[in-house]
Amino acid sequence: MKISIFGSYNGGSIGDTAILLGLISSIYRVLGEDVDVTVLTLGNVGVNEELEALGVTHRVREVAVNRKYSGLPLGCGKGLDKIWRYSKRLMALPPLNINKIKKILRGSNVLLVGGGNLVMDIFERWPRVLKTVCCLSKDLGVPYYFVGVGSAPISTIGGKSHLLESLKLAHGVFFRDRASKEYCETILGFDRSSVGPDLAFGIECSLGSEHRKENALLLNLASVYSDRWPVKDSRKYEEYLSNMVDLVDRLIKKLGIKEVVVFNTNYPLDEFASDDFLEKYGESSCVPVSLRVVRGKKSVAQLLNICSKAKFSLVTRLHAGIISKISGAHVLAIEYQPKVRDVLGGQTSTTMIESFESLLSGAAFSTIKRDFPSVATERDFVGENEVDRLLERVFNHCLETTD
Repeated sequence: MKISIFGSYNGGSIGDTAILLGLISSIYRVLGEDVDVTVLTLGNVGVNEELEALGVTHRVREVAVNRKYSGLPLGCGKGLDKIWRYSKRLMALPPLNINKIKKILRGSNVLLVGGGNLVMDIFERWPRVLKTVCCLSKDLGVPYYFVGVGSAPISTIGGKSHLLESLKLAHGVFFRDRASKEYCETILGFDRSSVGPDLAFGIECSLGSEHRKENALLLNLASVYSDRWPVKDSRKYEEYLSNMVDLVDRLIKKLGIKEVVVFNTNYPLDEFASDDFLEKYGESSCVPVSLRVVRGKKSVAQLLNICSKAKFSLVTRLHAGIISKISGAHVLAIEYQPKVRDVLGGQTSTTMIESFESLLSGAAFSTIKRDFPSVATERDFVGENEVDRLLERVFNHCLETTD
């Protein structure tokens, strides 16, 4: 069986990469060795390097479909690709190599569309990009499925039109949480969907049991409301950072934390927030603790290894929470978007979640105590079995409808 995968995979969002790795791992668990997988990316993800670092033996083909001249020698293709993408933008066309996509899809039995908040229009060109790939798949007679995707926000007329058409033409749509499903029913009027797990839970990982847990606190900060965030509010951003300093100090005292490890799952965006936090922490914190910063873009395997050594994790990003959870940490999550509560609350156990408003008021995790259950119970989450069941459902439906 030949499978193509498409999503917003560009290498910058480690969360999207984690979703992709979970999807690929599940495909091979469900279908076995006799499968050929091609990933259509929008940048350099390094999928095979990520799989190798996880200890996964299977390899896939990665094709950047937003490039046309990258194979040219002496590095001249990089410059030509920039000019090509700019000319596409001037012509109001999606920056996609249509012929390359067609060539891949013609040899495919199915296209799996997966990723994070794919059904959204916060990035103006994305709905057009998504619809273009979906329509090419439809025109070539290749069934496609949305698997484990999230939605929102959707606010533009063009975005609504493109996204709705992409969903309607699909053979099946599986959102990763009920809120995403209900949002599309309300905003788009699309009601032919089901709910499944976040695909990142399909990652195979044994690191959580290999390390002795240290009394450390992992810390992840999204740049919410900063000047790099889609919705900007400098006052709320300062409140967010100040209250995170107070919260970290409180957790250090109440949980007996010896080390704080700052990490990111969206590079470089989160690193800006980390630096702003560290500056404020140095100015206002008076609690003695060892502070370590994990800088730069890390592989999913590297983050799993880092997270597997800590007892606790305080996160804003959803997939920082999922990676921490897979690694066996107690997760404390700030709900900067509804997906954090919907996924971590609905697909994991014992995860503590507070609203962003609770953080801004200074009340987040105010009643936390030291009497946590054993770390082993923190590995009770949806897991790879649920992801495999979703993929089995998709492949069975695909076979039934194409026979």
